[in-house]
Amino acid sequence: MELFRRAVDEYAEAGGRKVALSPYAGEIFVDLDIMHKIRYLADTGFDRIHTYSNATLIDRFGAENVLRSGLTSLHISTAPLDAQVYKAIYRHPAYRRTLRNIRDLLIGFRDAPDRTVREFSIEFRSDRSLQACRALPDYKEFVEPYLTPEVSISILTHFDSRAGLIRPADLPPG
Repeated sequence: MELFRRAVDEYAEAGGRKVALSPYAGEIFVDLDIMHKIRYLADTGFDRIHTYSNATLIDRFGAENVLRSGLTSLHISTAPLDAQVYKAIYRHPAYRRTLRNIRDLLIGFRDAPDRTVREFSIEFRSDRSLQACRALPDYKEFVEPYLTPEVSISILTHFDSRAGLIRPADLPPG
């Protein structure tokens, strides 16, 4: 944590105003100290603190705590809300947990007046249209009822190969 603080302090002293916390392997909340790091960034006075998450581990810290953490922008990047597609992409059984986390984030974003997150989006990694993603039953149950005009929903159709580490043969069809 000391190295993190030193890097943050140096960046702020050099005039840095924005910080992007880049997740490793898709989930920033795997870091048990992430909430302390976000709070340190916010207390240092950065204008924008943003990150991506796959929403799998949000419940480790609590959705409302994440929304009040000091982050100003949170982007959820996940599979279309279908259990089989999720399993094919992530290859682990956290689908229901992820659904609950997304729902809890949406409720908190809608209801928490003291949230620091001002920009919230859900981006589906998809081989299908946004309309098709929105037609899925789990989208209708876990997302649609909690949407506000401030929440952005989109699809992501171009992917990074992680410097060639991910090959087409490693991906599900589509």
